[in-house]
Amino acid sequence: MAMKTKQELKDVFSGLSSIMLVKGGIADFASVEPDFDLPVTVDTLSLSQAEPTLNRTKVHGLQADWAVTSTAGDITFAATVPSVSKELVEYFLGKTNVIEQAVINNQQFEGFSAVLNSKKLNVGFALISDDGEKCLLVKRMAIYARPLFENASTTPFAFALSGTIEIEDGATSGSSSEDNIAFLTKKSSLTVAPTSLSFSNTADNTGKTITATTKESTVSASSTETWCKTSVSGKVVTVKVAENSGASKRTATVNISTPTEFGQVEVTQEGSTI
Repeated sequence: MAMKTKQELKDVFSGLSSIMLVKGGIADFASVEPDFDLPVTVDTLSLSQAEPTLNRTKVHGLQADWAVTSTAGDITFAATVPSVSKELVEYFLGKTNVIEQAVINNQQFEGFSAVLNSKKLNVGFALISDDGEKCLLVKRMAIYARPLFENASTTPFAFALSGTIEIEDGATSGSSSEDNIAFLTKKSSLTVAPTSLSFSNTADNTGKTITATTKESTVSASSTETWCKTSVSGKVVTVKVAENSGASKRTATVNISTPTEFGQVEVTQEGSTI
């Protein structure tokens, strides 16, 4: 197997545009319905796992370890939500009670009350990257919300969220139902027609066309084989082929792309019958 280059391995999740919470956790990665698009203070969200603890066994007479086992490090989550929205307070703390009128220093107020407590919340998270092209899903976490009101002149009252990913005992079989994190990429909206082209063994200097449907005004195209040539006019790709003097059928792939989308068309050419 050929070595993967750095460019081939470049697949980056960077920045955050949305942090969505799913009450009760995510049951199925294939269908996620978030309950809140949380307002989270910049640079307060973190998800990390501590280094494993190595348990070394040594025996008399040997300098090297006799055996080494490990204990996985704790997984921790943290985020700060600077909002006292009634819906969020009810979720973080529990039941609220309406205060229809309160007179404070001869001024009238209205609102609601709640009990500050340490309530365990089972949640899932859907994190959307800054460019909207990537999504990171965390299936199930146990988190707690505590009030945070420091530097009151510069920062608003907030709820500090902290917790950990809950891993079920025995979740080691590799079944997708036991996976607790998912890395997703937005599907391309680019479509191509036709999705395959066939040529006889003779050279075709007129070519056949592929039409791309995309929100972009133009596309680019390239072929994986030198005998298969491409040219582009707007969203139409023309494919031409050289003569195939060999007896075997041959195949090429035409890659059609925009800066954010990608599609492929398989091109086959018959071999010579002579």
